Amino acid sequence: MKHLELKSIAGHCKKVLYKGCLFVGFLAACGLASCSDDDESAAAPVFPELQSFSCNIGETKEFTFEANTNWTLESSELWCKLVSGENEGFVLTGSAGTQTVTIRATDEGATVDAASVAKLWLTMGMQRTVIGEVTRSALGSELKIYDMEGNELEALTVGYDDFEPFKVKANFHFAVTGTPNWVEVEGGSLVGVSNQEVEGGLRVVQDGTVEKYPVAATDNKMIVFSAEDGKASFSFPLVYAGMDPMDIDVTAPSGNRYGWTVSMDGKNFAQEGGQGTSGSSTYTNRIPFTVKVLNDDYEFVYLEEWEDFSGTKNISLIDPSMLWLHCEGEKGDISLRVDENEPQYTGVPAEERTGYVLAFSRAEYESIKDNLEANIVENGDIKYAYQQRNLLIQITQKEQETTTGEQLVNNVTSGDGSTEINFVAYTGEKLNHYQSTYNVQSVTEINEPAMTTLITLAFEVGSIEAYDLSTEEPIESGGIEPAGTYISVDASTLGKKDIFFVVTEWMEAGTPRKAMVIIHLSNVEEGGSEEPSEGVFSIRNASTDSSVACTEYAGPSLDWFKQNYGVESIWQVEKPSTGSLNVALSTLGKTIASWDCYDFATESPISLTQDEIMDVNSDGSVINIWIGGAFVEHDVVFIVITDNSGVKYGLIVGTPAE
Repeated sequence: MKHLELKSIAGHCKKVLYKGCLFVGFLAACGLASCSDDDESAAAPVFPELQSFSCNIGETKEFTFEANTNWTLESSELWCKLVSGENEGFVLTGSAGTQTVTIRATDEGATVDAASVAKLWLTMGMQRTVIGEVTRSALGSELKIYDMEGNELEALTVGYDDFEPFKVKANFHFAVTGTPNWVEVEGGSLVGVSNQEVEGGLRVVQDGTVEKYPVAATDNKMIVFSAEDGKASFSFPLVYAGMDPMDIDVTAPSGNRYGWTVSMDGKNFAQEGGQGTSGSSTYTNRIPFTVKVLNDDYEFVYLEEWEDFSGTKNISLIDPSMLWLHCEGEKGDISLRVDENEPQYTGVPAEERTGYVLAFSRAEYESIKDNLEANIVENGDIKYAYQQRNLLIQITQKEQETTTGEQLVNNVTSGDGSTEINFVAYTGEKLNHYQSTYNVQSVTEINEPAMTTLITLAFEVGSIEAYDLSTEEPIESGGIEPAGTYISVDASTLGKKDIFFVVTEWMEAGTPRKAMVIIHLSNVEEGGSEEPSEGVFSIRNASTDSSVACTEYAGPSLDWFKQNYGVESIWQVEKPSTGSLNVALSTLGKTIASWDCYDFATESPISLTQDEIMDVNSDGSVINIWIGGAFVEHDVVFIVITDNSGVKYGLIVGTPAE
């Protein structure tokens, strides 16, 4: 680190020389940036946030900041010295990294009439900004802090559950005017009168995150005491030890950690009431938890039940090689996943199994790990203290009974009523999720709707909320028209994408019924899989009537094709050996307005006959691409498809050789 020192000069020459040195320092920084194109100084400057603190006559304070390139730091006032090692001055320079500079306040120019403020200017590259403001109190101002035994302190401690007490005394009227937002002052404020000792207390504001991490005095988190008349300001570092290393706070997905079940495939989680709760909870694929410990340093322990020959229940650690419970996540946001329970013998159903998951802080785990099972389990059960503090969940994997509930859809036909359309009560793996999340009594599925589908309900329609089936994100409900007990669904307006909607009964009083209808609009006219294609396109093999995977292209030609053809994104589908592909846009309401075809390797235009690429629907919502003719001559084809709003997308049919 390089340093420039400005020596004190009497009279008005001080400021002249000081400004000149600042200008020299600024030019030096500019020159350094201009001739360092090949090193880190060429990086775009990222300036740290402004820090404000006090440094009074005779005091020194540590000032830490982050610089991402070569830098110059300047003090705007002669009394505010920059110290690094044995060097002291007004301009310091250095290279990228975390920087700690000592600030020293002298009595130069101090008066009893007002406080002084010095600005710390940081220059990186050709940019310059203030990153520090240092306040020096008026001459003669004093404020000191003490512990409860009367020992003078250099920093104040922040408590965890309780307020950490301290005393403060000053020779002026004062108040606490600044603390970080994670610190609470006892009573909400602290004020004092001149020459009288007052007591205060500090405690961390627990928000589930900040209280997990310790704060050191060197972290520059300050409490500020200011004079009533603005003439003085004193700041002190804050110290926070964090949570007790042995403490842990576990938040389960419901108020009850017992009575959970999971299906044999490990996908459907449910809890029906149980100890201390009522109602039910359901989750799909995973269950979320929150674990709060010091520094997010925790350990999970997995146990399971088993019976000996006498039928006595026992609990023991699960062999790590046979672990079927898994906790995943970071920073305390945890998800529990359960493996599929597969039969051990052919033709013999898998047996149900019950497991337990416990979480421990690092310190507590280290204290019991050498004899883990014996420390946790007592008389065939988990010790009561661990059940209360460390248990995340007790869960049994078994066959679950599925109920479809009351069915509220009476009939489904084509829009003109001429054709009956099949509908079924949904019994898929997400049934419990749908029932609990949307509070519906009925979930009905329509797999092969018409272009216009008419649905008759068991009640009069009050309101409708529509969602994308794959993401469960809300969508506009245009194209879903209610009329009394009927709902008309228009696929030409909604687009050919699978959706569901929740219908609430119209009632003046009481609790209305709710019905969910899943409708696979991607199957209109061509039928097919219940699973929609992901991304811009929905593609089906017209010969086998099956969905075809379509993935986003990320090859080396991506930017070239985007720039030269004006496409928003490019997608890729494998070319089948024979037959044809039906291509539609997945976005609701989007249809295909036009298309152009090119050889992918040469980018030469390809003229396709009406038989090789054609509209399937009159509204352009689906085009059919025949894999023959030009597609035989051109191994990989690039098609630019323009939708009805003018947006262009690229579709690669085949596998590029690049």
